[in-house]
Amino acid sequence: MKIDKNKPLPDHTKLDYDECCALLVLKERFPDRYSTLKISDKPDLQGVNVGVEVTIADDRKHQEALNNWLKAYHCDDEKKRKCYIERMKQLGVEYTGGIQFWPGHVPSLKHVKESVNTKIGKLKSRNYEEFPSYELFIFTDTWMYENILKEMESFLADSNVFKYFNRVYVFEQGSNLHIFEENNYQRVVIDMTEQSERNIRARRKSLEAQPTVDLVVALDDRSLTAAGEAAAKNDLHGALVYGIGNSSEAVYYLDIGVAECLVVPDEFSVGYQSLTRLAENLRRFFKSAEGSTVTHTVIRKENLFTEENQEIIYTMSQ
Repeated sequence: MKIDKNKPLPDHTKLDYDECCALLVLKERFPDRYSTLKISDKPDLQGVNVGVEVTIADDRKHQEALNNWLKAYHCDDEKKRKCYIERMKQLGVEYTGGIQFWPGHVPSLKHVKESVNTKIGKLKSRNYEEFPSYELFIFTDTWMYENILKEMESFLADSNVFKYFNRVYVFEQGSNLHIFEENNYQRVVIDMTEQSERNIRARRKSLEAQPTVDLVVALDDRSLTAAGEAAAKNDLHGALVYGIGNSSEAVYYLDIGVAECLVVPDEFSVGYQSLTRLAENLRRFFKSAEGSTVTHTVIRKENLFTEENQEIIYTMSQ
């Protein structure tokens, strides 16, 4: 799958993206220390003699609102777009378009402290691979002003965090990497252009980590054309594409052999049945909802140019 750096990260990649990004930051900024580091589980990153846990310490509601804003801004489907905007409203944020206005908030370590304590609790459960040294990598959207840094240092000392994690990284807004050790602190300024490229590589790496599949089944036309585009670029690694399609783009991917089969619903029949059911329900308010089978046509490459199917394809193009 091709990654568009100007669009939201696909949902199915989010579980591994942060680990991939942390891995790249550590290996590229400290190559001698982390040359053997790789993605694993419990802890998230593992190397010779060191295990690194990765966590996000952000306001969950703010992050969800941000994700919905990104999806709404880039969404072409008006119905889905309205859902994203409505969810933002439920989270207390009004959608204002490309230039989004966000409610102000006072910088706080609340979520950082919660994340640190959660990770300590998990480490104390002893359900982790044993390493001589453990470290913690925290992503945060909190700006680390001088007073926040002092509060962070006091928290780490008072909570005995270094008893569990020898080193704590706080990655601030992708621009500064703060490194806390028991008797040492340093700040590494991250080049934003460099980090932007690193983010793209982290996304790609997270996609590559997904298991390969033999079949891709698309349940609507947009999904099928997206799968067809990916398959045409060999980004599906030979997986066969099947699905529901009713556009000339879907037919194109079938014609060039990228899609194996199209299920084309009779849209006129769908519309007629929907209006008929709606009229019936208006007369009988307590009638329960019922499913129905939609008339459809199965088109494969070998029967693409039959007279019947050509009539269907002509209708699609109108």
